[in-house]
Amino acid sequence: MSNALVALSETIHPDHLYILETELKTISNTFEWCKEGITSEMDTLQNLSYDEYMLGWETFLEHDTMAFIPDIEMLKEDYKRQVIYRLIAAPLYHKGKLTGYLGADNFEF
Repeated sequence: MSNALVALSETIHPDHLYILETELKTISNTFEWCKEGITSEMDTLQNLSYDEYMLGWETFLEHDTMAFIPDIEMLKEDYKRQVIYRLIAAPLYHKGKLTGYLGADNFEF
């Protein structure tokens, strides 16, 4: 997974790429890649309440297959502490069940 995140980083040039895994009760950052100078969030994003953490993303996923959030002001204060101004996330499914998200912060498009 780490190699896949490195390869993707070379294409979209984000500050941070990550995999969030969930069983729909909690959500945890299980894999990540960070650009030089960007602080890892692995330790702080563990066993968070899915309902609280994902509330903003779910709104975007009601109408699209990806959560593209071009202006982070649309979400709660937690994202601002990470110096995120643009975010995109794609849901990951296994056998039709949501198991997590692939996310990219401050990517180029």
